[in-house]
Amino acid sequence: MALDSLANLVLQFTKNQSLEDIVMMFLWTISGQLSTPNTFAVIRTMTGDESGLLSLATGSFDAQNHIKNIAWTSDFFDYFLERPGVHEIDGLIRRSSIGSLATELKAIDVGLICPLTHGTQISGIIGLGSRVGNKQFTEQDAAYIFTFANTLTPFIVNALQFDEISYLHAWHAEIINTLDQGVLVFGSDLRLKSVNRAALAMLAHYNVHSLEAQSLISAPMDTVFPDSVFSGWADRIIRLCKEGAFGSLDNQIIRHGQAERVFNLKTAFMHMVNHDNRDLIVTIEDVTDKVLTEGRLFELNRLADKAVMATSIAHEFNNYVGMIMGSVQLASLAFEAGDKDKLSRNLSQLEEAALRMRTYTNGLTEFGRIGASKQISSINDVVSEVLSFARVQKRFSRIIVTQDLDPLIPNIEFDRDHVAQLLLNFTNNSAEAIRQAHRSDGAVRVATKLLDNSIILSIADNGVGMTPDIHEKLFRGRATTSREGHGFGWHTCSQIAKAHNAEIRIQSSEADGTKIEVIFPASSPFKRQCASQRPADSSHQD
Repeated sequence: MALDSLANLVLQFTKNQSLEDIVMMFLWTISGQLSTPNTFAVIRTMTGDESGLLSLATGSFDAQNHIKNIAWTSDFFDYFLERPGVHEIDGLIRRSSIGSLATELKAIDVGLICPLTHGTQISGIIGLGSRVGNKQFTEQDAAYIFTFANTLTPFIVNALQFDEISYLHAWHAEIINTLDQGVLVFGSDLRLKSVNRAALAMLAHYNVHSLEAQSLISAPMDTVFPDSVFSGWADRIIRLCKEGAFGSLDNQIIRHGQAERVFNLKTAFMHMVNHDNRDLIVTIEDVTDKVLTEGRLFELNRLADKAVMATSIAHEFNNYVGMIMGSVQLASLAFEAGDKDKLSRNLSQLEEAALRMRTYTNGLTEFGRIGASKQISSINDVVSEVLSFARVQKRFSRIIVTQDLDPLIPNIEFDRDHVAQLLLNFTNNSAEAIRQAHRSDGAVRVATKLLDNSIILSIADNGVGMTPDIHEKLFRGRATTSREGHGFGWHTCSQIAKAHNAEIRIQSSEADGTKIEVIFPASSPFKRQCASQRPADSSHQD
């Protein structure tokens, strides 16, 4: 009968690993086999009440909450670590270290104590009250209790571990759900495995999915991020996976009605323990306010710099103008007085002041000339940085900006700031050309390609394009293709290309738009110029 009871308990455990259920089945089995209506178990667990203990009981022990009200101590459990077997409560009372607690147990009619020992740890204890009819426990009863407890203890420990794992899983899930960032986990097959509340709310907000999280589980990535709303997200993430890379996809745009939001996507792989597959974690953060703040600070800094420069230039010009006006007044007085010698001296002073002003203006012109400060770097990185900045600018608000970067491009020597300035000028020109064309499907595509021993940076748009006569004038001084432009941008780009031994090619037609290619040598060092000279601010629109 005992073996049948044990077999039934094992069967129940395979169906249900709940710690409370398996302990209660254990107590009821002991109670039925030994005719002991009052039993209890105290299990040591970190997922129980504040004391870290789980107390369960049958009969009067449970009805009056006797067991739960006892102040259990670690000494009581540790006492049995080296004393396995069944203990009579009267014998425990004589032990000074645990005698007071044993006396308290005897007062509620506990007769026997048996520790639940697993390896070198005490998982808990079980206690039995009086038998029906006040029958005495025999040595055979004690052996049965001990054997039964030792056999079932591993199941209790496994159930305890299962509960703790479930608790930790729920705890971790709740932590992830408190994050403001969206978190999505995709399996190695790029199908969704889990999604937190923030990500689910974002998907629902953009009318992608109004269903519960469970309805999205196992959905492929292009279903989770449909291209009609999350333009290019799925393709970019999948490409990262195929390349075995991970990192950040900065400033991805979502357009919803008249509103636009900017998001940063970060991807990372999580290897599964003892498993060849790995999960892909995608985090999504709304950085719209941050980008707008950075843009405002950038503009304020530019205005402040311009104000300081304008004040300095105005001060110098006022000095020269004062000198010139003074010389003119003195020359006028000498002329009226008929003093030719004084007139001659005053005119010489006037000429000297004018020459000084010319020297000053020449200095301003020289300051604007392009000089390069080289470093080994990646043109692809510069393109990503510039486009991340450009996409959130107002002029690109209704333009699709895409990039196609050749991963085989080597790092070369170039000035990152100058190439960024060149790229920003050309993309701004593209945006202006699209605006002039009044296109609702405006698009700018920036690409890099390694061809032979050259790196080709191309900027293509579907704007108004240029006529052949404008081609010839573009890089001559202050030619411009824009109604509002002043022409310095094209000249600056020409100087930047020249400083890098690069060539600029233009393909353009009024029907098809414009494609500009900047061809850098992949190995030759660029033209060395004075590194202390910095370019003038010409990120403006031509």
